[in-house]
Amino acid sequence: MSPMFSLVFSGVSIMMVVAGFFMFYRAFRQWRTLRDLAERGERVRGTVTSSYVRIEENSKGNDVHRLVEIVEFHTLAGQKVRGRPRFNDVGLADRTGQTVQIIYSKDNPELFLAPKDGKQQSSGVVVTSAVVGVVFIAVGAVLLFVGSSLPSMP
Repeated sequence: MSPMFSLVFSGVSIMMVVAGFFMFYRAFRQWRTLRDLAERGERVRGTVTSSYVRIEENSKGNDVHRLVEIVEFHTLAGQKVRGRPRFNDVGLADRTGQTVQIIYSKDNPELFLAPKDGKQQSSGVVVTSAVVGVVFIAVGAVLLFVGSSLPSMP
C-alpha cells in the first residue's frame, strides 16, 4: 500500500471514530437532559400557539420535514414563557390551539419539553444517535486496525 493511500485511509478511519464519539456524546447529553427534566422538572399546562413545518436537506440531498411548535405557558412562579420545546416527539401532528403538558427546568424555564403523551419525552432519537455513534466508532476502529496491518508497498 502506498504511503499516500495509507495516510488517507488512516485519516478517514480517524474521522469516523471522532464523528462517532461526537454523535455518542451528543446523544448522551440529550439523554441526560431528558432524564433530568423527567425527574426534576416542574409540570404545568401550556398552549401550542403556532407551528410550522421546516424543510431541511439531509446529507443525502433528500428533504426532511420537521414540525416546529411555539408553546406558551406560565411557570409555577407566574413567569410567562413562550418558545420552542427542546425536543419534538410529535412527528408532523399539528397541535396548534391544543393544551399540552409542559415539563420545564426550575433553574431555566426556557428549557422545556411538551411530550406527545404528556408524561415523558420519547427517547427514540437519542437511542438511535447513540447506536449510530457506536457503529461509527467500531467501523472506524476496525478500518484503522486493518489499515495499519496491511503490508507497505515500495
